[in-house]
Amino acid sequence: MDEELCGRCLRQLLPLSPLLTYQYQRCRWRRRHRLDSGVSMAYLLLSTCAALALVFALSAANKASRKSFHDFVTSAGPLEVLPEALRLPAAYGVVAVEAALAIALVVGAGGAFSSRLSLLAIVGFVLAITLLLAFTTAIVLTLRRGVRKACKCFGATSTPLGRAHVVRNLLLLVLAVAGLVAALTQGAPLQPAGAALAVMAGVIGGLLITRFDDLLDLFSPTDASVGV
Repeated sequence: MDEELCGRCLRQLLPLSPLLTYQYQRCRWRRRHRLDSGVSMAYLLLSTCAALALVFALSAANKASRKSFHDFVTSAGPLEVLPEALRLPAAYGVVAVEAALAIALVVGAGGAFSSRLSLLAIVGFVLAITLLLAFTTAIVLTLRRGVRKACKCFGATSTPLGRAHVVRNLLLLVLAVAGLVAALTQGAPLQPAGAALAVMAGVIGGLLITRFDDLLDLFSPTDASVGV
């Protein structure tokens, strides 16, 4: 009620003062800009939550069977830098954290609609950033040792560990940081169609990242064998 009365008074005084007119228009622009920025961040939150939740959920699911879990423990990747006695418990920890991350991000995506759920998204993104930094550091150290075995973080693959896997993790880190910023700054009502498109974009991006090794094999040059 007070805001409406204030607005009426301002509109009545606007013609009397060019400076007041300028300040009023500037205030309106700033308010509209904050609203548009909040909406964009809410869509970004949905998209990054969907992408990273899918990536970590599939990563954990692909290690669920005994064989795939054993392959993950013995393959090149984040566990390669650890002593052999620590690889098994570390692998269990990785799977547990990945599953918890996926759940936190799925529920935390609701922060785009309710600020109460934003805390879960923030916790999920912070854990994702921590895990991805550890993974990236371990992969870089493994590559420096000259290890070129396959990395089976997302299941069976024959693609050897390489710099492209560092790029993949850096891309995931960018998504996690962007999601964290969005969770901390968003706060505006969303349109259902826009929210659905944001989730769909995130799911598609997540699927592409999980099939990274297949895409790498598809687009990498192959040596043609010449018969004699």
